[in-house]
Formats: sequence, structure tokens, C-alpha cells
Amino acid sequence: MSFELRWEWESGEGVSAPEQRATWARLEWLVNDDYVTRVEELRSGSSRRSIYCSLYPLAEWVTYNWWLLLADARPAALLRIDSAATRRDRLWSSTMRHNVQSAGDGFAWPDLAIIPQGRRSLVVWRRDHEARRHSPVRYLTTGEEFVDAQELSEQLANLVEAVIGKLAEDGIHGTPLHEEWAAVTSADAEEKDFCIAAARLGLDPYSDGHESAEALMAASHDLPAGVLDDFLDGVNVDRIHDATTWVRRAMEAAQAHRSAPPDMLRLADGQAEIPPGTPPWDIGWRQANEVRSRLGLGPTESAAIETWLRPEVAAGPYSGLHALGNDSSSTVVLPRQQRPEAQRFTLARALWHIAVRRDPLFLVTAAYTEQQRIERAFAAELLAPAEGIEQMLHARTDDEDVTAIATEFRVSPMVVYHQIRNQLDQAPYFI
Repeated sequence: MSFELRWEWESGEGVSAPEQRATWARLEWLVNDDYVTRVEELRSGSSRRSIYCSLYPLAEWVTYNWWLLLADARPAALLRIDSAATRRDRLWSSTMRHNVQSAGDGFAWPDLAIIPQGRRSLVVWRRDHEARRHSPVRYLTTGEEFVDAQELSEQLANLVEAVIGKLAEDGIHGTPLHEEWAAVTSADAEEKDFCIAAARLGLDPYSDGHESAEALMAASHDLPAGVLDDFLDGVNVDRIHDATTWVRRAMEAAQAHRSAPPDMLRLADGQAEIPPGTPPWDIGWRQANEVRSRLGLGPTESAAIETWLRPEVAAGPYSGLHALGNDSSSTVVLPRQQRPEAQRFTLARALWHIAVRRDPLFLVTAAYTEQQRIERAFAAELLAPAEGIEQMLHARTDDEDVTAIATEFRVSPMVVYHQIRNQLDQAPYFI
């Protein structure tokens, strides 16, 4: 789960811009021991594990996008796209602030995006399928890895501090990098909270966060701390006020129905320890299998989730929020009536909070943070376990097979398709 930037300062003789000349370096970039900076030199055809560049544009990119790199998980939703090429194009066009290539200044940066996911961040990078125009190198590696978010932020901060230090050695002060990093590092606790909250909404707190400041502050004041982060990660930016109102009403509805969920649903405190670095979908699958085992369900048996949890509709706008509940009530509040299959999936996601997390208050949202990925994997495996699907599959998986299996498990065909793709075909990132 490591994220490491290594560099050695080099002579920048011949580089015209003073801040770039002062920070010329040989850079190695590693993610979990994979060299992101492994490149082919087009002129000689040889390969190496480093690139030569100025670190000033990279440090400036980190600084300008600091809060988004720490808290904006929204680009992760684009990773649901099944085509790698489509995923890369969508990720680049929609998330320039998360992609290193936008550091620009004429350098051939790797096609690498950093997407925060909570305790871990997702780092996605892509090789060059063909040589870039005017670039002396071609990037050779592809990968998608989770790394420790704290370690990542420390590595990025170390880079910025090193660049500022090198500029000082050369007598260079007062650059945009100096000014922006000073704003980041001098922020007090209240300002940091605002910047993180705005970034969770996908907003740059310095340029566009103030447009939603009033609604954001109202949500921070009105909503319990236990659901605020999930609210900000999932809510539609233009529906913050309406969504805040709905959460308050949904909390009242949940309080009005206090029938406790069955104890048999809750995993024991001594559940099997999950090794560090386990992908979120793997965590969800394991936990769902523990719940199914505790309930005595065979691989092809349908989970009777509607007998354990009771949906209650408190009408609200479409705002990115799918449900609200708490661990002391079997009532799960929805903003609208859902199709039976969709409702079962939403209830299964809610059950994760009750059975595994035991959250006093929780939201199920449209976000794609690490937690929400675990939820979705848990729900899919609880309702349509991969082992059961495999037993029910015929020699081929045509639409009729999948539809028949979905009918047996009372889920949408898409859940079965995803389970086949994610577990039986071993192709992750579809959750």
C-alpha cells in the first residue's frame, strides 16, 4: 500500500524559466512497487524507471488541487465504465484536477489519477498505447492500486516542501506555488473543515466552493457528524438544501419506528480479521458470506431481506441519497418508492451498516467511496452469491440464463452480470 516519490536534483542548464531550472530533477514514481515512471526512450528504444523534468509544475499542481486530492471521491464513479479506453477518456476529460497530466507546462507527465476513497486512495495510471506528439518517451505500465491516504498526502506534501526549499536555495521567492501553499498550510481548523467539505462536493474551495457555502454551512450545522461525510460525498451539489431537509425528516421517521432488527443478522465482534490492503469488494464479499453462513443460507437460497428490514418512504427529491437508517431500528427510510429488485439491493446495503458496522445513524448514497464499494459488494453477494450463480449457470451465459438466475434471487439481471464479471471472471472495478 505504498506511494513513493523519489527524486535527485539535476542541472537545469538551458532551461529558461528560473523556477523550472532550479527544480530540474530525475523523478521515480512508485505505487506498490510498480514504477509509474517506467518509460521507453523513443530515440534509442531503451527503457528506464525515471523521467527528467522540473518538479515545479508538479508541485504547483499538487498545491492547487490539494483539497480535492484529499477529499473528492466523486471521480471514482467513472471507474464503473466497463471499457478501459472509455474509462481512461472519461476519467481524463471529467477529472483533470485529479490527473497529473494537467500539471502541463510542456512536460510528458504520466496519465495518472489520484482519487481519495476515505482511509485509502485509489491511484489509477495508464500506459501510452502510442507515442505522444512531441514527447521523447512513452509510458509503459498500467495499474490501479489502493494506497494509504495519509502516506500519499505526506509524500505529496514532502514534494512541495522540497521544491520550495530548492527554490529558496536559488533565491527564488514569491511564486504562485509559494502563495498557494501558504494558503493551504496556514488554514485554521474551521477553514480546513470548510475546504474538506467543499472538496467532498467536488468543488475547489478557493474558486467555486463559496457558491455553495451557505447551504454547506447549514448542512454542517443541521446534520449529525456521523452522517455528514457520507452526505457530502453523495449529495448532488445543486440539491444540498433539499437533501438536508429530507435527512432531518427521514431521521424523524426512523425514530418513530423503533423495532430492533433481529440479532441473528449482526456479525459477532470476533469476526475474521481482514488483512491490510484487501480490496473493498473482497471485504464486502467476505462479510456477506459470514452473514449468509450465520443465517444458514445455502448458496442458491434467496435472502429474505424484506422480512428483516422494513422500508418506509418519506418523499424527497432525487439528490444522490438512497436511504437512511440506524442500527437500533429495522426501518430503513427511502426518499421514493423503488422497484422491488432495486429496493432489495438498497436494503441489503443498509443491512451492512447494521450487521457489520452497527452505525447509530447511516446513509446509503450514490457515492463511490471505499465504504460504499464495500456496501455494494456486500449487497450483491448477500442477495446473489457467486457460488450460487456458478451452480445455476449452464454452459453458456446468455441473457435468458442471467434473467432466470436474477428471478430466482429476486435481483436485477445487472447484479448477476456484475457478480459473474467481478468474481467468476475475476475482473474487478465494476462495483
